[in-house]
Amino acid sequence: MYVQAGFNVPEETTLNLEQLEDAVLAALEGDETARLESLLAPLHPGDIAELIARIPLSELRIAVFRHVPDELAGDVLDLVPEVIQDELVEDLTPTELVEAVQEMSPDDAADLITDLEPAEQKELLENIPQEQSDAIRDLMRYPSDTAGGLMTPQFTALQAGTTAGQAIDILRRVADSDHEVFYYVYVVDARNKLLGALSLRDLLLARSHQLVDDCMITNVYSVDVMTDQEEVARTFKRYGYLALPVVDTENRLLGVVTVDDIIEVIQDEDSEDVQKMVGAGGDEGIDSALTLSIRRRLPWLKVNMVTAFLAAGVVSFFQDLIERNVVLAVFLPFCAMMAGNAGQQALAVVIRGVVLDTAASRRWFRILGRELCLGCVNGSIIGALTGLVVYFFSNPHNPVLAVLIGAALMATMMTASVSGAGIPLLMRRIGFDPAQGSTVILTTITDVVGFGFFLGLARLLEPWFASPAP
Repeated sequence: MYVQAGFNVPEETTLNLEQLEDAVLAALEGDETARLESLLAPLHPGDIAELIARIPLSELRIAVFRHVPDELAGDVLDLVPEVIQDELVEDLTPTELVEAVQEMSPDDAADLITDLEPAEQKELLENIPQEQSDAIRDLMRYPSDTAGGLMTPQFTALQAGTTAGQAIDILRRVADSDHEVFYYVYVVDARNKLLGALSLRDLLLARSHQLVDDCMITNVYSVDVMTDQEEVARTFKRYGYLALPVVDTENRLLGVVTVDDIIEVIQDEDSEDVQKMVGAGGDEGIDSALTLSIRRRLPWLKVNMVTAFLAAGVVSFFQDLIERNVVLAVFLPFCAMMAGNAGQQALAVVIRGVVLDTAASRRWFRILGRELCLGCVNGSIIGALTGLVVYFFSNPHNPVLAVLIGAALMATMMTASVSGAGIPLLMRRIGFDPAQGSTVILTTITDVVGFGFFLGLARLLEPWFASPAP
């Protein structure tokens, strides 16, 4: 694996990415292979991945990637955005792809190979070393969104009964291998069942003849291989681990999930939830195929269309009232917008609580009560301010209309706040993704209830307010 410390970075790499991109493209255009390789060689794989992502043309991206040093190619291929990774994989020759995959860790290679066609998977796995191929095949058996799909088989485990001196000798021998997880050393029995773990600090401080069994921590938290990645992420957050052992149903140690993989999971889950809230696909990106985006978005747009008819039906029920008092039509979108914003605020806060597992079912009434109070306070303030504006700018001054607008805003914002909090809680309770389409559902509730309350109150107060526009 690439380690940046100790590298002498030449002057060219002190450029910012924009200047570096220009230099790389100039070297590529001038067919200056030596200069291009000298620009890329000292860079961190993450910097090269970002540089490649900045290049607009796919043929230039693949040309730059082909000049990446062999020992960095696997890391770069793993770190580029998924859409660009697919492009590179498609453009690379089978030999180039095999060479890149050989430099990747098994868990990253498994993620890449899983997306290939079965025939391509078979060909690629047959052309990499048998040990690596077996490790990748084992990982591909698990869904990508589980602990098994995240784990790496590259970890260090010691047999019970090993002395501290022997353990240190073992660690020295594997230090230059592909064992990337050195946060903790795990202790297993003859059947590979997890017995405990110890830190390198404890190992180094132990006497050379002391058994690892005597200095290990026995109450090690582990996760089942089929645990969902969101639960794994919550476990990392709860306990502050850098690595987490993954076991099967018989507590046999299969692999380790590291904190860097969890950071990617959290980023992916956050962006996925944001997209799902508005009815877009969680797996959709700006470069996704048009057909994929249509399949992800169209169903919720159809739902939105139906709900829009509901809101329109409420308004049509009061059509005669609006015809007599055109001023009401002016404030309908205003009420809808303010209620929508209030609901979105509550929705975002509660979905975050659900994702972080802080919105336990026993706290539902407290959460809903809090949002009801917030909606009441904010709605009262916004309603009062809006009522004052309506009163002073209406001609003639119309106190009844001002009270109507203010009361309607308070009621709709209270409804929106409670709905925004209740929707994700209810969806989670019945087994649905709390983020999926929640904005569409919230918009329906705020529009139908908001329009209905506003126009219903207006019908009651109609004899006391005039019809001229403000």
